Amino acid sequence: MSVGTLLGARDGTMSLSARLRGLAAAVALAGLLVGLPLALIQSGPPTSGYGWVWAALVTELTAADDGTLALVLFKLVGWITWAGLAHMILVKIRHLEPADAPAALGDSERRPDLDQPWRQRCDQAGQLPSDLSVAPTEEDLATLAPHVTAEVRTLVAQADPTLDADLARWRDPACPVPRLSLLGPVTLRLPAGRPDLPEAIRRRALLLDLLAFLALHPQGASRDQIADALGVTQDRVRKYVSVLRQWLGADPATRRQHVPESTQSAAARTRGVHLYELEGVLVDADLFRRLRVRGQTTGPDGIQDLRDALSLVTGRPLDQLRTKGGLWLAGGTRYDHVLAAAVVEVAHVLALDAVQRREYAEARGAAEVATVAAPYDEVATLDLVAAVRAEGRVSEADRILRSQVFAPVSAEDAPGTANRRTGALTKTHGSTRGLPRAGWWGDL
Repeated sequence: MSVGTLLGARDGTMSLSARLRGLAAAVALAGLLVGLPLALIQSGPPTSGYGWVWAALVTELTAADDGTLALVLFKLVGWITWAGLAHMILVKIRHLEPADAPAALGDSERRPDLDQPWRQRCDQAGQLPSDLSVAPTEEDLATLAPHVTAEVRTLVAQADPTLDADLARWRDPACPVPRLSLLGPVTLRLPAGRPDLPEAIRRRALLLDLLAFLALHPQGASRDQIADALGVTQDRVRKYVSVLRQWLGADPATRRQHVPESTQSAAARTRGVHLYELEGVLVDADLFRRLRVRGQTTGPDGIQDLRDALSLVTGRPLDQLRTKGGLWLAGGTRYDHVLAAAVVEVAHVLALDAVQRREYAEARGAAEVATVAAPYDEVATLDLVAAVRAEGRVSEADRILRSQVFAPVSAEDAPGTANRRTGALTKTHGSTRGLPRAGWWGDL
């Protein structure tokens, strides 16, 4: 039996169990709502025997109690409790959005990974999976060409036929769809002429947090998941998603909302549960990964794709979220770290290529982008040092190396402390006054 079959069977069991629990809860609730008033009615009205005459009540309150008054008070409390419970249930039912309600599967709606097949050809950092490549040869490394077969190259190209058009739309000031930036401060650019909503202006920081979460969860997110991610109640989730839906509007090409109803998203129609997701929003992190994986499969011709990918970076990934934002990063995949590492790796390839062509300013530019995205990454810093030294600015290179690589990280560390790998890399080309000589750092 396949893994998919086992998972399907498990999902079916859980669904049946949830339905049985729900049925039992409904029966118990109905019994409480109907049984309690019947019991109270059978025992007589709350003021049985006295009516609602004020004089009779005063007489009863001032006379010696034989237990009748306590019974009357008990009945009053019972009726008030029942009324409050019934009101609360009616309010909840009015706003009910069942999480397990099945959604109809339309022919035009497909799974997110089928709607975006490029996701199957790379990981979260845009790296080509190891099972699609083979061990590179020395010649491959010399020409920066990952060793992939023609079949894999074709598969990657066919999986993303709209990449060039989407990149052009990202750069177009008149782009007709929203553009979300995650490779730097999280920002949103609406289509030209689309005004901001007053509610969106007031809630911009929280809505950007929600947008980033949805963009990095293309498989869809439930109301519970969003509530946990943002640290808000489920009722608030519904309100914020509604504001976000109005803020982004609809895709002019498909006329579908960029944030569909939880019952109408592609993920919901496929999996039969209510899920929120983004549709048709351009995200720089997605473009980066798409460009990177295509660049890896086209050898030297892919250098331009890597340049285009690096041009999307404006700072630290997922930077400047709201004060209490990004809680979902700490509790799950550290997308900020994954994306920062991806930027460093792409910049390293570009810097190495530029140095081999003796384009040292280009190498320095790539390294500077990497150090902005990952200020404490040693590979990025060593790339910058190598490029600066290759330009002839040896003193500046030494200063960067001393202050950012060999500087102690705490008072207890001895000056000049560096990890084993950095030490090995800097010794590759010898040293002068304890620092590496001018030249490239080797294959980092």
